[in-house]
Amino acid sequence: MEPLGLAWYQVHYQVPADWDPSDQLMIYAPRLMGDAWQTRVNDRVVLDNLDDWRMTWNRPLAVNLDSSHFRAGEPLTIAIGIVFEPQSGHALSRISVGPAGRLGFRLALRDFMQFVMPFACSVTLLAMGVFFLLFWWSRRVERIHLLLALSCIAWCVFNLQFVLPRRDDAVLDGLYSAITAPAITWVMWLIYLFVLQLDKRFSASSRSPCRPSFCS
Repeated sequence: MEPLGLAWYQVHYQVPADWDPSDQLMIYAPRLMGDAWQTRVNDRVVLDNLDDWRMTWNRPLAVNLDSSHFRAGEPLTIAIGIVFEPQSGHALSRISVGPAGRLGFRLALRDFMQFVMPFACSVTLLAMGVFFLLFWWSRRVERIHLLLALSCIAWCVFNLQFVLPRRDDAVLDGLYSAITAPAITWVMWLIYLFVLQLDKRFSASSRSPCRPSFCS
């Protein structure tokens, strides 16, 4: 196994001279590719994501700095270190530095799109899957509802990777990957079978019950 690499990104920021000490400063980047990150301000470590590093790929980088980390008019050297696997590489989107009140909206929108929406979709898909499964249980001759239920549940399983972090235990991590990784393939196959069943139903209903030579 190759040793992990470390890359540093650096930006400079001048704190406005009229900065209100009660306000917070935010360092924000919507996307980051790597295993983990650490943020330093003037060579002082302020935050890292070692507690949640497995979700680095789907979490924005957001660091709030209070007035204990800087002074009005002070120049800041902001360094972001990314630990990465050499075969995967590393990347960092545009770094924004400014008032937390202004950048907070962008952070909230990104969290909503990358975490809240997948979680809400997972809950909705699970509820739909259970509903269609119960409907099929009462009318088992209609396979179309079973396929629809299974596709909803498979899609819910696929969405787990966006909201549920992987585990450090190798066995649990392997089991997690074995369940979530092929889920999208199952979704596609189940939807395909669902469409085939739907097409057969409509084709059968559109056929005329009488022979063409005797139809008016």
